[in-house]
Amino acid sequence: GGPARVRGVHARGLDARRHVHAAEAGVREPAGLGRADVRVHKVQTKGAQSVKTPAPIALITPDGRMTAMMHVAFAGESELRFEVATEEGGFPVTLQAPMGELLRPHPMADDAFDAKRASLTGMHEASQAVELPRAMAPRAIGEQVLAAANLMPTPDTPSTLDSDGTGRFAGRLPHSGNLVLVSLTTEADGDLSPSCRVVVHCDDMMGSHTFLSEIVEGLGSAGGDDE
Repeated sequence: GGPARVRGVHARGLDARRHVHAAEAGVREPAGLGRADVRVHKVQTKGAQSVKTPAPIALITPDGRMTAMMHVAFAGESELRFEVATEEGGFPVTLQAPMGELLRPHPMADDAFDAKRASLTGMHEASQAVELPRAMAPRAIGEQVLAAANLMPTPDTPSTLDSDGTGRFAGRLPHSGNLVLVSLTTEADGDLSPSCRVVVHCDDMMGSHTFLSEIVEGLGSAGGDDE
C-alpha cells in the first residue's frame, strides 16, 4: 500500500490559565495492509515549550482513519515540529501556534500609544501597503485588523477611523510582556478605501514581521458586505 498520510493537524482550544492548546491530528491509511504503532515522535521543543503526546495507535486498518489529541504549551514560540511515526518511518509535521497564544489584547491610551511607538524605530518597525480585494469603509478595515490579530483598539480609534481613516491597535506578548503596536492608515476614495498601509512596532524585532504578515494576510482575504 501507499504511505500513510498525515492530515488536518491544527491547534485549537485554549486553557487560559496554562496557555495550553489541544492539537488534533488526523492520520489516514490508504488502501493497503494497514499501519501499526502510529505515534508522535521526535518532538522538537524550544525554550519553555511543553507537550503532552497522545498514546500510540496500535493499528490503523486499510483505508482507515484515526484521530489523536495532544496538548501543547507554545510558551511564546510560533511553532512546534514533530513527526508522526509508523513502523516504516516518520512523517514531518509543523504545528503553527494560534494567534491567541502569541498575542493578547492590551488596553492603551492614545497618547501612551504614540509615545511608545516613537521609541520603537528601525528594526523594531515593519510596514506594508495592502491592496484590498475590494474597497471598504475605514471602520470595516479596522474590523478586519481585529479579526486577523488579537488586538484592542485605542479609545480614539473608532472616531479617527471615521474622520481621517487612521487607527491604532495594541497587544501584548503574554510570555515576554512586550507590546505590539499596530497603526493603520487607509487611502480613502470617497467613503471607501481600496488600499491601506499597516505599520507594526514591537520590542521583539521578529515579532514586528510575524504580526505584520498575519494582518496583511487577513486583509488580503477580507470579504463580506460593509455595514
